[in-house]
Amino acid sequence: MIAGSRRIIPLLCLLLLSPHASAQSQPQPLPERSVVECEKASAITFGVAAPCSGVLLPSQWAREAVNCKTVLVPSLRNDLRLLRESTRVELDELQERYTAIDLLSQEQRKLLDEVNAGPTFWESPVLWGIVGGLVGVGLTVGIVYALR
Repeated sequence: MIAGSRRIIPLLCLLLLSPHASAQSQPQPLPERSVVECEKASAITFGVAAPCSGVLLPSQWAREAVNCKTVLVPSLRNDLRLLRESTRVELDELQERYTAIDLLSQEQRKLLDEVNAGPTFWESPVLWGIVGGLVGVGLTVGIVYALR
């Protein structure tokens, strides 16, 4: 058994170190070709080199992209236009409400200012108390001089 394994080990080493084995373990570089960008879509057949480089995607994805561009984008633009119009209408309505509320609050401020201003000087009870006191004193003095 030991004699058989002594023969296998050198064979394995020879196999691993041979140039043929090492060439298979490393990928070989592709031959140099000039890179040409794709200008238009073209069909690619399996096993044939592509005529240009670019994005390669399944045909179903391409159909969905065309559908999106031709159907969904205009539909979304219309939805956006409608949304802008409805938002503009709502904004106009809110501005009208704000103007009406602002006018009402200005009128209420005027009324509150009139109420909180207090009475004018001739409506003051202090003034009428002083005037009444002076009239009373004057009448008393006048009556006293008249009766004398």
